[in-house]
Amino acid sequence: MTHRRWLPLVVAAAAACRSAPPPDGASLDAVARRYVVLALGLGQHSASYIDAFYGPDSLREAAARDSLSIAGVRAGAESLLVALGDTVPAYPDSMVRLRHRYLRTQLGSLAARARMLAGERFSFDEEARALYAATPPRHPGTSERSSASITASRCC
Repeated sequence: MTHRRWLPLVVAAAAACRSAPPPDGASLDAVARRYVVLALGLGQHSASYIDAFYGPDSLREAAARDSLSIAGVRAGAESLLVALGDTVPAYPDSMVRLRHRYLRTQLGSLAARARMLAGERFSFDEEARALYAATPPRHPGTSERSSASITASRCC
């Protein structure tokens, strides 16, 4: 008789243990399109941000139509970062996992560049991490403070 009370629990536990269907990599297409439109939009505020664009005219037209402010570009990039999440889902295809990671890195860089164009200052090391996902090497006798003086002395 006691096994009848436990049966619903066992069934529920078994159902919970089933693996979820793998995430769909096609959902990244919309994120990638929006990233390109946002990047082109930021290029409207900083002529040197986009050196060349050979993609569809429809994306350039969408950026012109949106005509986002720098703050709007930043908000859009940060919104897409939230949508992508902090971890890379277990896509069955390793290339899709790389694409997800790449989009997160590019969106983070776009948001950081928008922050810079809005007047926020970064130390050299912070800028390298934010724009290039790179950490400059440390050499004996240098510090982040000495790197910051390089940042302050260069022109934006």
